[in-house]
Formats: sequence, structure tokens, C-alpha cells
Amino acid sequence: MVQIIPNITTNNVKEAQNQLFILQKIVKWIHIDVIDKRFSDTSTLTLEELKGIKIPKKLVSIIHFSVGNPEKQIDLAYEIGAKIIISQIEAVIDQKEFVDKVLEKKMKIGLSLDAGTGMETIKAPLLPKLDMVLVMTIKTGWTGRSFIKARLLEVKKLKKLKEKNDYKYKIAVDGGINEDTIKDCVAAGAQVLFMHSAIWKHKDIKTAINKLEALAKKV
Repeated sequence: MVQIIPNITTNNVKEAQNQLFILQKIVKWIHIDVIDKRFSDTSTLTLEELKGIKIPKKLVSIIHFSVGNPEKQIDLAYEIGAKIIISQIEAVIDQKEFVDKVLEKKMKIGLSLDAGTGMETIKAPLLPKLDMVLVMTIKTGWTGRSFIKARLLEVKKLKKLKEKNDYKYKIAVDGGINEDTIKDCVAAGAQVLFMHSAIWKHKDIKTAINKLEALAKKV
């Protein structure tokens, strides 16, 4: 079954608090973007700010780093209670060191490929260790950018590699996913869909997620 996981992508503490309050009654998993201007053209709440908010215990957090020096953020993410850490691979200096450090903290590990980055960038010996590989279908940054359909080629490659080698990683997609693009993502092999605008543009968040899940099931 395809998972649809809401994104929290904001630099506003009150907005994050409100979204967390809403989601704790609807979903189990959440995906929180942590972006800084060393990596992207925008920035979100920092881990320090997120720590002050206190994420509800009912929610299982995926922290997605689009930051410079993500290695230095691992310990704080652990303190916040993250279950999965994903980092943009382009920001990671030493892939093996980063992956091993996250796993030492008993968290799950994922690597993310920005628009323009191929799956071959992942060091082959690390593939069996990964719990998730995320393919960005927009350039990393703020929400609302146009979906890049060509990125689904990387999803197909990852699916083929996963099946050939019996790797455990889940294939995730993030960026520009909506009612019109969701079927293409699932057909290509995506197992996890991180979504923001297609969910938060609605007043009834639960109904919005249910409708998106129904679309995914039709593939």
C-alpha cells in the first residue's frame, strides 16, 4: 500500500504548531522539512525551533535535511524524537560516515536525490543499509513548484535495482505531487508520497488525504 505522508514546510512556529495539532488526530507519520540557505534559496524552522514546539508523541517524525553540514544535526534530531533521518545527498560530505552515524542512534536512514541528481550518486555498498531513497520531483526549496516528470525515471531505476537485489529501502517521492501527478508517481514505483500543497490547500485535511489515497489505490 502506498503511504501518503503530509509535509510540514514552514518558517512560522504558529503554523507548524497548528499543523501538528491537526495531524495528530488524522495520521501517524509526518515529514518535516529542515531547510537552510546554505543549501537552498529558502529556509524553514530550525531543529532548535522544532524542539521548542514539542512534536506530539502520537506522531512519528521523518526529518528531511536540506542543509549544509547535516552531520552536525543528527544528535539534535535524535533528541527531538525523529524515527527516520533523510538528507539531501548533495550536502553529505561522507556518505558512509553519515549513514553509520544515524544508524548508531537507532534511527532509520534515507538519502534524497535533488532534481538533476541521479541514483548512481549513492555509494553502492550503502544501498543495503538504506531504509528509504527519496527522489525530489522539484528543485529542493519552497512548496508549489512545478512537477518534473522526467524525475520518475530515477524512481523506475530504483525500483528495478530494489527488486533485483532484494533491497529493503522504500522509494519516496516529494515535490509537486497532486491529483494530476499522483498516478504517474505510483505507476513508476513510488511507495511513499510526501505531499504539502495538495493537502494543506483544503480546509478538510482528513478528506483530502483520503481522496489522495483513493487515487493512489487505483493505479
